[in-house]
Amino acid sequence: MLSKEMASCHIVASLEKSRELCTGSEEVADFKLILEKAESDGHIDRGQMLCLDNKAERHAVFNEQCFLKLMEAIKSNTARIEGLEANVEAINNSVNAIRKGLKHKMKVDQWRAFLVLPSMQYLSGWGEYCDCNSLSIGFHCGLW
Repeated sequence: MLSKEMASCHIVASLEKSRELCTGSEEVADFKLILEKAESDGHIDRGQMLCLDNKAERHAVFNEQCFLKLMEAIKSNTARIEGLEANVEAINNSVNAIRKGLKHKMKVDQWRAFLVLPSMQYLSGWGEYCDCNSLSIGFHCGLW
């Protein structure tokens, strides 16, 4: 014959296992009745009963079809969002590269205007003013 403590231990273990069988609202309702009976017999206390009830309800919710479809939709949306984030990051990197290239071009143009054009103006007319502003200045001024 089992002692009351040993019986309570086996009952709690059985309830832990049987809560995993709750896959719908009918099973959860039956499980609640069993939990109430175990509590009234003194095998579990109120806290254990509420804990097991909560676990059974969560297990049932996680196994329902509408919840599974919702989780599947969330996963696909998450994957799409991550793809969009990667695309935005790639676009941002491209824009930064273009910005860096434009800054470099502006610096080169400034140095070209500072170094090349004054010397070309001087060479084109031996000190006369030349209104050309491109590298083909020699063709316009008769230098080449």
